[in-house]
Amino acid sequence: MLVLASIDRLLVSSENVETRLYSSRRLAYFSLSVSTCFWLIFFVHVLIEFNIEQVGSFLFICLFNSNGFYSIFLSNSTTIFNLLLFVLLIILSIFSFKNVRQNRLIPRQQRRTFRSMHKKDFELLRCLYFQDLIYLLTSILLIFQTIYGTIINNQIQTSSIQAFKNFLLNLGVFIHHIPFSINFFIYLTISKAFRQEFKRLIYRICGIQLRRIQGEEENIQQNNVEMNVVSISVVPI
Repeated sequence: MLVLASIDRLLVSSENVETRLYSSRRLAYFSLSVSTCFWLIFFVHVLIEFNIEQVGSFLFICLFNSNGFYSIFLSNSTTIFNLLLFVLLIILSIFSFKNVRQNRLIPRQQRRTFRSMHKKDFELLRCLYFQDLIYLLTSILLIFQTIYGTIINNQIQTSSIQAFKNFLLNLGVFIHHIPFSINFFIYLTISKAFRQEFKRLIYRICGIQLRRIQGEEENIQQNNVEMNVVSISVVPI
């Protein structure tokens, strides 16, 4: 998803008008459909090779044969995909940043003539930069672990090496899931448009209660006005 979003932001930030037109809802739906079908087909082997085994009364784990061709295929494919994703995000972020710098140098009259980036586009691009940066920082350890596991896969592993490998795997997976839990806070902190939409959503959800509270306050104010005694005194001049 981050790669597709980075490609879309790269198209939006391009100086070429025809290139910016490719950033459309139709292309987004097509890209999501193709990527979803690709990953569903690619991970069919998980349904074939993995087995669900019960290790406790209420504990089930997924296991596969760690010896043989499938183990080599799984470790190599994971390493290749992680490295490709890492490199792609870096390249797309660099080119998007370069396009934004070039767009800021365009005169305002030329911006009005052609379709250019709006303030909301810059906010979304800034949020995407932070998403990419956090994802890259939290993926380094997992990539190192997959490369390390691939290198020592065919070697004799002692208990200490196996413990270190499991420690890297568990820590890398834990850190790797951090970006998925802080995306909301990234958009809430950086994007003003997102904060306004979130505020409207909260008001819409709590609208009935707010109206009731406002109505009760108005009734209390009216009752206080009726109970007040107004005295008029005439002061001679």
